[in-house]
Amino acid sequence: MLDIRMKDGTGFDMLRKLTHYNFALVFLTAHDDHALEAFRFSAVDYLLKPVDPDDLQRTIEKVRKQQTPTREVLNTLLENMQKFSGAARKIVLRTSEAIHFINSDDIIHCESADNYTRFFIRERKPLMISQSLKTFEEILEPLGFLRIHQSHLINLRHICKVDRKGGFRIEMTDGSMIPVAVRKKEMLLNRLAGL
Repeated sequence: MLDIRMKDGTGFDMLRKLTHYNFALVFLTAHDDHALEAFRFSAVDYLLKPVDPDDLQRTIEKVRKQQTPTREVLNTLLENMQKFSGAARKIVLRTSEAIHFINSDDIIHCESADNYTRFFIRERKPLMISQSLKTFEEILEPLGFLRIHQSHLINLRHICKVDRKGGFRIEMTDGSMIPVAVRKKEMLLNRLAGL
């Protein structure tokens, strides 16, 4: 467990000094919203202070089940900490076989598959991640993504065409045709007008 703000520096300062390590890492933080955003992107665990005993127990169980974060995961965290809100970020996506480091601008769209999310990424095969679309909606919406349907979150930068025939659909740069929910049409058109 590593605090963020300490008398002689920060937890990030300490991490930068390490050349290697073989331990799981959980950050403790009181209120640093920018740090919380970076943690979400980087798949590094954190606890809010004051620490709730139930949250602590859940976090310990989660850490036991996952792999120790690699130096690349920590480097991604540190890089994301330095970026301004709204700028492209690297996101860490864990599959059963590997840890993937993806630039948010390369994500074309995400599709819900029960409690999983399928990521469609420029010039890569789709990735299936064992987290809900709602989790990624919270992370990606500030970076120009919009949930236009119960099952679809799209990157507005990858829209090719708005097809109004036979229902309202969006064509993405990978050729996918994504349906737009009736109640999301106005929100989508407002966002597109602001681009």
